[in-house]
Amino acid sequence: MRFKAGLAAIIFTLLTGLCYTATATVSVSGMFSSHMVLQRNAAFKVWGWADRGERVTVTLNGKSGTTNADNKGNWEVKLPPMPEGGPYTLAIMASNTIQFSDVMLGDVWLAGGQSNMEFTLADLGPDFKHIIRASDSPGIRMIKVERQADLNEQSNIVSKGWKGCNPATAAHFSAVAYFFAQRLFKETNITIGIVSSNWGGTPAEAWASKGALKDFAPFNSTIKEYESGKFKSYTDYVDFKVAESRSKLQAYIKAHKELVPNTKPEFLKGDFSKFRDGMNVPGHWETQMLKDFDGILFLHKQITLPKDIDHGNLTLKLAKIDDNDSTFINGTFAGSTHGWNEPRKYNIPLSALKSDKIDILIRIEDMHSEGGVFGAGPDVCITDGRVNVPLSGSWQYLPGFKRNVPEIKMYIKKGWPTTPSVLNNGMIAPISRFSVKGTIWYQGEENAGRAAQYYKLLPALIADWRSQFRNPDMPFYIVQLANYMDLQTGPEQSEWAELRDAQFQTAKTVPHTGLAVAIDLGEADNIHPKRKEEVGNRLANLALRDLYGKKNLVAEGPTYKSMSVDGPVVTLEFDNVGKGEKIRNIDGSETIIYIAGEGTKWYKADRLDIVGNKIIVSSESVGAPASVRYGWANNPKGANLYNSDGLPMVPFRTDDFKLKTFGKE
Repeated sequence: MRFKAGLAAIIFTLLTGLCYTATATVSVSGMFSSHMVLQRNAAFKVWGWADRGERVTVTLNGKSGTTNADNKGNWEVKLPPMPEGGPYTLAIMASNTIQFSDVMLGDVWLAGGQSNMEFTLADLGPDFKHIIRASDSPGIRMIKVERQADLNEQSNIVSKGWKGCNPATAAHFSAVAYFFAQRLFKETNITIGIVSSNWGGTPAEAWASKGALKDFAPFNSTIKEYESGKFKSYTDYVDFKVAESRSKLQAYIKAHKELVPNTKPEFLKGDFSKFRDGMNVPGHWETQMLKDFDGILFLHKQITLPKDIDHGNLTLKLAKIDDNDSTFINGTFAGSTHGWNEPRKYNIPLSALKSDKIDILIRIEDMHSEGGVFGAGPDVCITDGRVNVPLSGSWQYLPGFKRNVPEIKMYIKKGWPTTPSVLNNGMIAPISRFSVKGTIWYQGEENAGRAAQYYKLLPALIADWRSQFRNPDMPFYIVQLANYMDLQTGPEQSEWAELRDAQFQTAKTVPHTGLAVAIDLGEADNIHPKRKEEVGNRLANLALRDLYGKKNLVAEGPTYKSMSVDGPVVTLEFDNVGKGEKIRNIDGSETIIYIAGEGTKWYKADRLDIVGNKIIVSSESVGAPASVRYGWANNPKGANLYNSDGLPMVPFRTDDFKLKTFGKE
């Protein structure tokens, strides 16, 4: 143990540019380095490892604390609250001395979640390089907690230490967190530190402790596997689960041969007699005729190439395909791509072109959530760079293998941390002694298929983090999922709409939380929308209002309050309508609200009047209205209402109908 602690100290020293000898026995958590921000006006802890019984003294800004390392070599010193200020030097003195310079006392925020929080300024692309060039700000610092998943709670993190914000470093900052911090610093002149602990494609349960998941039976069965003693590491566990899931899948396919086309089916030779007409491409099949289909599906389209196209220089573009595809031209393999968000571009072999008529066949694997070709219509085409042949529109389709029962949990990406608690163990528990002001959270995409569960899971995670950070009222600000996928008039059976509602209900009922709505910031064909500055600003609005004395700042858009019915007319009342006390249609296009009677058949309101903080709607098709929905779709058309301060209305429903994801745990 002493050897590991000493080695960690040497590595940390090299990374942070300090110089002390390899014989030193005292080391400190990776959360501490030069350029760090410590939480002002709050007692905070400094901790690390040393020889058993070694006396350790920590000093900062004239304050000090002393302790002795315990029998396992652990030490922890608690320093009293100090006001904003700096730069200071933090010194850790034992048989050797560690010093960290340029230490500021300010406000520290934890930035958690999945890829949309992890998404960096550099990821925004060349159109945002001016942001990086202008990023020099001594009032913003960030530490990136590197990826680490484990079956058990770890004592330390992997990190390269704190970085000041400047053009050389800012490219690697979380974009949302950067814009959030920039706005706070601009408004308050208080140094803002960001602890960036996030990992793309990860579900909420991976970020919760084992204890927080005790009321979630499906997660507990996995945790019991962890604790069985059969696995030395998380990698061992994932290897075991990959082998297990592949074995189950092969056994299922073998037992259901009638569902699975042969590896060289008849239609590779040109027989498409079993295919059905009417699949619109681009478009997810769940929004069309295959509402709950997961598995393997084939798409086919025959076209005739124009005479003036260069047959020797053809590229097939298929936008993006959810999840994986193999694509054939006249029975000749053209290419394959793994990953639902990857653009598809395949060169068409000249040898595959027997005439101007082409049969395009796409084999799509989708094992969960939405499936199909998605994106913009012009991105589905054949081109020689000069002439484009559009392929959007109606295709033929044939369901192949349908994944139904038994439920087979796939661990497709080896080591991808999708299981309960493993990211909490590696990336939250080791930092939970570090004092923070609050949390910003952008996550939910990975839980959308189990949105009904998220109504309980997100509040459980918030309570868990507050407990771990020993801050029962820690502010927790949530980014609601942005609009995404095919534009829909709605109200569809939508997993993303249900997840958004779970986020809204959490912000509505859990104290010291807030919701940053992003229903107007998304992109139909990009799960990582570029408008991160608005997201950061909307999060900052919440913090400025709640914590920084900006009581009159309007931080949220119109929020559904109540509904009254008078004959066929529904009156909806809203909070948070802004300084002008009026809801407004921001772009002049049609606002779409749906009404239902005693049932689940929805009709678009054909009357819609806005009167101050109220909306009055009715439909000639609904004589006795009972329920209303607004913005209830993956990517809802007509969700264009805002308050006077330019913040969007929160999507809502007034009904309590059974959710699409009910029972999916």
